[in-house]
Amino acid sequence: MDHSETPLLDALADYHSLGRYGFTPPAHRQGRGVDKRVIDVLGREPFRDDVLASNGLDDRRSSGRFLARAEELMADAVGASDAFFSTCGSSLSVKAAMLAVAGGRGDLLLGRDSHKSVVAGLVFAGVQPRWISPQWDEERHLSHPPSPEQVAAAWRDYPDAAGALIVSPSPYGTCADLTGIAEVCHERGKPLIVDEAWGAHLPFHDQLPTWAMDAGADVCVVSVHKMGAGFEQGSVFHVQGDLVDRQRLSKCADLLMTTSPNVLVYAAMDGWRRQMVEFGNGLLGAALDLAAKTREAIDEIPDVEVLDAELLRRAGIPRPRSTAGPDRRVGYGMLWLPGGRLAARTHATRLGPVRSPSSPGDLVHRRRRRECRAFGRRVVALARVGRRTRATTGHSSAVAK
Repeated sequence: MDHSETPLLDALADYHSLGRYGFTPPAHRQGRGVDKRVIDVLGREPFRDDVLASNGLDDRRSSGRFLARAEELMADAVGASDAFFSTCGSSLSVKAAMLAVAGGRGDLLLGRDSHKSVVAGLVFAGVQPRWISPQWDEERHLSHPPSPEQVAAAWRDYPDAAGALIVSPSPYGTCADLTGIAEVCHERGKPLIVDEAWGAHLPFHDQLPTWAMDAGADVCVVSVHKMGAGFEQGSVFHVQGDLVDRQRLSKCADLLMTTSPNVLVYAAMDGWRRQMVEFGNGLLGAALDLAAKTREAIDEIPDVEVLDAELLRRAGIPRPRSTAGPDRRVGYGMLWLPGGRLAARTHATRLGPVRSPSSPGDLVHRRRRRECRAFGRRVVALARVGRRTRATTGHSSAVAK
């Protein structure tokens, strides 16, 4: 397939070049009706690009197939059979996958470290959870994803469950042995759903952990906005194999999806796919190098210990076996301060706030104007594609001070 194509982006460019105008929503009329004070902050471009997906960008019957073509290109780029775009985040995608696999069909094996969208999916789909405890790391005081042995034990206890759902990578950056887990599920003819929200970039560089489709997962949900160049709420779920009914999955997603999807979110995912196919290996390689340099700088800060992937493997984190080439490195590494822990990924250094008013993360936020994330008491930040040395090393300086 020609990955220089961007069907949604190109359609939006044509919309503007043709001077089209809609007597339909959105009512702001491409920014014409927006208060100048709003334009002063947001600019006019977001409103110019905020058009209807159907009966706007495409016709009422979507005969231009802009979205369908973009989804086909995405699936081809990552080696999946099918891909579906969502403008409602991976929260919707996970719910749709759960509903398609287990809705009205009984139990679902789940890791206890699942996102709150999974809990919402249980309620919505009327599914009985069969919980699998994550692997608790006493030394680092965090949890790692369940092992294949734990999943196998859960299948022995609940053989009639409809499928399994595993979160990998975890919010801390540790990865499950997805190949082993997929084998355990497939031995029983049951599908594996992987919530890979933090792993949209994994297919595009061989020094990153093996991504879920290569490991044999049946459905994989990714958040493009987390580790890719997409807007918030941009999500893709990928499908392969014959254990999940694609039509049922598509209808479940349609049932949950908004009828007014945001074209900006769609178009950004379309453009990001092209960027990753054409330049992803080099961009991610540069990001990995930058992350390594930043980790070295952080390691020089007194009382901060940086743990690498090798240490995590010695701690028992499995190395997945890729079905599509050489084994990829597992784990992302961890770093922490005594008393107030900080987590770091080797490919994307992470520092971020904790909830206590006196936490290191809050100090970074107040004094150094760095926006970070918190997971429990761990401080987490991301260095992605596009981060410059000055900005990234500023995080390590912020922590040091």
